[in-house]
Amino acid sequence: MLASYITYFITIIVILFSLLLIYLKWALTYWRRKRVPYLNPTIPFGNFSNPLTNKTSIGFYYKRFYEELKLRGKEFGGVYSFTAPIFVPIHPDIVKLILLQEFSNFHDRGFYYNEKDQPVSASLLTVAGDRWRKLRTKLTPTFTSAKIKTMFHLMITCAKMLEQQINECARSKTPMNVGDSVRRMTTDVIGSCAFGIETNSYKVGTLYRTLENIAVKMTNHFKQTFCIALPNLARFLRIPQMPSEELNLILELLNETIEFRTEKKVIKNDFLQLLLDMKKDGVIDVNEVQAQCVLFFLAGYETTASTLTFALYELAYNENVQKQLKKEVVAVIAKHDGVLTYEAVQEMKYLQMVIDETLRKYPPIATLKRKCTKDFTIPNTNIVIEKNTAIFIPMLGFHYDPEYFSNPDKFIPERFSEENLPNTYLPFGLGPRNCIGDRFGKLQVKIGIISFIRNYKFKLNHQVQLPLPYFSGFADRPNILLDIELIAE
Repeated sequence: MLASYITYFITIIVILFSLLLIYLKWALTYWRRKRVPYLNPTIPFGNFSNPLTNKTSIGFYYKRFYEELKLRGKEFGGVYSFTAPIFVPIHPDIVKLILLQEFSNFHDRGFYYNEKDQPVSASLLTVAGDRWRKLRTKLTPTFTSAKIKTMFHLMITCAKMLEQQINECARSKTPMNVGDSVRRMTTDVIGSCAFGIETNSYKVGTLYRTLENIAVKMTNHFKQTFCIALPNLARFLRIPQMPSEELNLILELLNETIEFRTEKKVIKNDFLQLLLDMKKDGVIDVNEVQAQCVLFFLAGYETTASTLTFALYELAYNENVQKQLKKEVVAVIAKHDGVLTYEAVQEMKYLQMVIDETLRKYPPIATLKRKCTKDFTIPNTNIVIEKNTAIFIPMLGFHYDPEYFSNPDKFIPERFSEENLPNTYLPFGLGPRNCIGDRFGKLQVKIGIISFIRNYKFKLNHQVQLPLPYFSGFADRPNILLDIELIAE
């Protein structure tokens, strides 16, 4: 009797496993059935490795997909994350089609968020449709050139703490951990410019460490892969976008700030005030206020610090570039009577080239994600991108393609002295859903670089591993140490 039960149980298991295998094999023929060029997947992870053991960032996967498809002479292709089909455009015209010309068909970023269990995950970055348009229209005035100019003196004040640390390292001949230091500065800038609060990250560091923990936990590779491939299942399992403990610390700080302003009737000319005014007018609710605030902290904190860190790395590695940039910075500041003004920074053209080249080699977000919102036929083909199909634009593939950027592995700021080929340089995206805070972030990076280059020269410490290893997210950032020498008072 027992033997028959065991046999029955084993038979059921074998049948279920066989059905699952049949389904997986069928699901992984999606692109073949759609007659879309594709890269051969494997069961069960599709075109990716095991997310539990994999250490390669998603951006480098898509760079490889780009190179393989281009080698075959294709303009686009299909890959899989588990069994979820992903469309990968690798021709500039297809990118332009998705991000600009046919934006109405691809306006959704398709990022995972779980608004039911974590309301603040529904932000300008993640929401779509009319909800996104309303937020974007209302928030855009915060990031105009005129508005950012009014924040310049606050950024300069925050940079003074950075300069103090640079000076201390130079005088004590102690290597400076650049990544740690500049992330503290960007935390202070966001706290001051966006929310009118002093975070004092160089001494206290509570908010800085909170943002750091969130950044590391949010880029867990398994969680990322799972939520991208199976968003509905992830929501059913109530997987949050952000770690709850650290998120609550940020929300407590925001709520204290909002309560203080409300009780004391304090009005400031900053990002938080704009959101509070929108709430007062009934445009958004309290959850949406919190969501945009959290997004501002997270998006501005790491992306700006990453760009500044890699810019300093390249300046330390390329002594000739550092000398040329220093010459420009000193000359322009002297022209403005020795005072670093907003207008002076805007005149530094070579500084802008250095930042543009840094963003080419090290874009903070290495892929652009979109989701098809209704069936779309690719022009001059019979191929249909179906509604809800995920689209990943391989930014690193374009940025490292010698067809568009000669000697792509070399750091050559001068390549940006002229306009590059359109739709191939994408560090802030393209079209209506490009990064709303790009000018704000670039100004922070410029002030940070000037803080280093104006009175100092620097080189890589002998502990820095060369060539710089590929990094796979915030948890695996390369440790960049600089030896700094004071050359002027």
